[in-house]
Amino acid sequence: MNGINVVVANGGGTFIRLYEKLSEDKNLSVTQVRNDLLDIMFAVMTKKAEAVFISADLTHGDALAEKLSKLEPVVHIFAIIPYDNMLPCRISQSPYTTLLRQPIDLSAASGMIYDCLSGGSRISGEDYGKYIHNYVSETLSRLCITPNYNGYVYLREAIKMAVSDNVGTRSFSKYVYPKLAAEYNCTPSGVERNIRTVISRCWDKASAADKTEIFGTCAARPGWKPTNGEFILIVADRICRQLQTLPDHN
Repeated sequence: MNGINVVVANGGGTFIRLYEKLSEDKNLSVTQVRNDLLDIMFAVMTKKAEAVFISADLTHGDALAEKLSKLEPVVHIFAIIPYDNMLPCRISQSPYTTLLRQPIDLSAASGMIYDCLSGGSRISGEDYGKYIHNYVSETLSRLCITPNYNGYVYLREAIKMAVSDNVGTRSFSKYVYPKLAAEYNCTPSGVERNIRTVISRCWDKASAADKTEIFGTCAARPGWKPTNGEFILIVADRICRQLQTLPDHN
């Protein structure tokens, strides 16, 4: 049972120690995120998590549980009840939810994950990667960005990195461009320039309807054209939202 992806929401001391303990297990890939519904959901989808540890009193916890239950495979929720138990438990019990009362046995946490996931079907990393690749390619095609442009591959891979690595606006010059430059044997400035060129040349060719659907009402403003970062992050965000309806892969 290798390569299980786990998300731990940082709800304080117990969750920090839990994250550290789970990270010791080489069969687990553990990601720590802020104790926030959107951050948790984004990490679960982009990291293909099969288990998530959250606080039982997380605001909108039931909404999160409902969204996770619609993913395939279903993500198992481990909801930790606070010591004082004064705040309401916002996570309903279900076949895919385990309520844990503190103090919990951190040494047994990995075993709980294995027990809950044993026998369950899981989407493969290969299928997940193909889905994202195809979705990015189809989106670029709708915007008249085709493989005959030098910046096509750079833009496609930058969007995929934004989905899987959770990059931000400040990450392009320090992370995205240098990484792509090393992979394709060119310079970071060359990557940036080719992406900018392909966006600029194809923007006016794409239909107004497609641009508005993907980029929102700002696309309808006279003279507006997305920067590299805006283009990449907006398309990546659209893909992350689409991942909520990710089909089953057998």
